[in-house]
Amino acid sequence: MRVVYSLYYPACWACCLTTEFGVYTRFLYWKRYAHGIVEIVEVFGKDSGAVEKALNWLYNYPPASSVRVLSKTDDGRRVTLRVTIPPARCPLYTILAKYSSDKSSPVEEKVDSKGKVYWTLEVKNLRKANLIAKYIRQKSLTNQLEMKIIRGRPPSIDGLYVLKRALEEGYFDVPKKISARELSKKLGIPLSTFDTQLRRALKRVLSEVIR
Repeated sequence: MRVVYSLYYPACWACCLTTEFGVYTRFLYWKRYAHGIVEIVEVFGKDSGAVEKALNWLYNYPPASSVRVLSKTDDGRRVTLRVTIPPARCPLYTILAKYSSDKSSPVEEKVDSKGKVYWTLEVKNLRKANLIAKYIRQKSLTNQLEMKIIRGRPPSIDGLYVLKRALEEGYFDVPKKISARELSKKLGIPLSTFDTQLRRALKRVLSEVIR
């Protein structure tokens, strides 16, 4: 079952970017590895100066072990980042290790315009969903936590992002401008993950076009 936990979590770097600098984030890829949480995120705003200030703050953000720019628009108002957070610095790492029924699946995360964070997790049953809520409260992440069970499986944003980058980087050009291995390195994901996500996204797009 899929459960959405919504909360105000000031320690979340994406929340800080919104509340402190007035910029926004869009999580494109989120996965747990042995060395920590890897996130690929778009940071954007109406003012390039605000985006730059947010990036400078993030470069010095103690919990992040790595912050790398993957792409940046010419006007400087939209930047795609690869951020790595060590296990001890991310409560979601512990939550997944203890309660997730599918530890290999990515977590969906988003932050709204008011700095509220939404975590969508796959859990085995309602008991575990409640245990996660209890853990969040016990760790004093927030006293105001909302939990909502959702039905169905939404489309993978990971695959759509991979497909978009493959198109932009010339993966589909003849001849190819970039190989699958090179592109997976640019995205900061394993080659097998790149291949799987790309195939799933292509299947989804083609099924909509070819009927």
